Amino acid sequence: KHISYRNNILEIDMAMLKSTMKDKKDKLKITKSQQLKESLSKLKEDKLLRNINKEQQNYMITKKNWYKMCMNIRLPELRQTMEAAWHWCDHIFDMKEFIIYQLQNELEISHLQDGMKWQNYIKTVDKIIGSYLKVINNNEQLFKNMYEEMFNKNQTEISDQLEKLQDHEKHIKTILFASELKYDCNQISMQKDYVFKKDDEFKKNTHSLELICGKFDKLLQAAASAIKFAFLHYSENIEDLKQLFDGLKLKDDFYLNMINNQETKLNKLMDINIILQEQMNIETDLKINLSFLENEKNEVNMLYSITRKNRNKGNEIDENKIHFLTLESNKVLEHLNSLVEKGEKLLKLGSLCKQFETQGEKILSDSLIKASQFDGKDENILQVLDIFYYRLASINSSTIFLKNSLEELKKENTKLIKVFQFLVNQ
Repeated sequence: KHISYRNNILEIDMAMLKSTMKDKKDKLKITKSQQLKESLSKLKEDKLLRNINKEQQNYMITKKNWYKMCMNIRLPELRQTMEAAWHWCDHIFDMKEFIIYQLQNELEISHLQDGMKWQNYIKTVDKIIGSYLKVINNNEQLFKNMYEEMFNKNQTEISDQLEKLQDHEKHIKTILFASELKYDCNQISMQKDYVFKKDDEFKKNTHSLELICGKFDKLLQAAASAIKFAFLHYSENIEDLKQLFDGLKLKDDFYLNMINNQETKLNKLMDINIILQEQMNIETDLKINLSFLENEKNEVNMLYSITRKNRNKGNEIDENKIHFLTLESNKVLEHLNSLVEKGEKLLKLGSLCKQFETQGEKILSDSLIKASQFDGKDENILQVLDIFYYRLASINSSTIFLKNSLEELKKENTKLIKVFQFLVNQ
């Protein structure tokens, strides 16, 4: 019993060991298979990463080449359009500079004309002032001459009147002296006669002599009073005449002053009339010059308005052309961007299609296959030929597509050249 029990235990232990060994082997197989799978997946991932990196590099290279090709295609056209626009802008700037130069010349000519007209105006004003000064000097000389003549006349008249007065005084003095002499002589003679008669008659009749003497005394007194009255009357008449003479002289002087003032006024009025006539002539000349300047101003304004309208029209035409060029350039850029997008899509499709290549297509390439390797007994020759013709067909299809795209680009290029020539001609 004990032996059988022990054998049973050993059998159970052996079974347990076998089961544990199987489990360990299974676990080892599972771990090995997992490690193999992981290593294979890592290898695949590494290959995929390498392929992705290569495809990204190829994508970037093809993208750069595509951009370069597009730029090489587009740059000459853009250069031509830019040169044409540049020449057109230079032409416009030259035209504008020429117009500005003409306007500046016209302004300089107008300034010179204004300066000449101002010089003529100043000369005419100087002439008027000189003529006015000459007239003033002539009038002053005439006034001086007239004043000297009037003064000389007055002096001569005064001297004549004084001489006349002196003559009258002398005549009066002579008359008085003669009258006094006669009076004295008569008185002496009368006294003598009286004395003699008195002596004679005294002897005859003293009474009659006294009467006669009284009568003679009365007569002498009456004669003396008459002489005195005549002298006083003469002196009073002379004073009245002097007063009348003075009044007449004052009136004469007053009238002479009035005449001189009237003459001076007349001369001034004549000078003013001459100056007014000259001023009227100057005003007429100035009106003619102003009308001429207004006509020139209107002509300049008309030319300026015409040039401004032409400039505005040119600006509008240039703006329209620039707008048209910008629209066409935007269309061309949009078309080129669409072509770039198409190229990018093709490259992306190529990169995506490369992922679906077979292992043989990845390993075998056209450069590695040589004619010496192919023998008639090779079993893989059909597979290689399939790959070759597949690639040949893909290359032919790509060449046909590129030819079609090239023809389309040529057509677009001709259209753009025609549009550019049309714009340049306008």
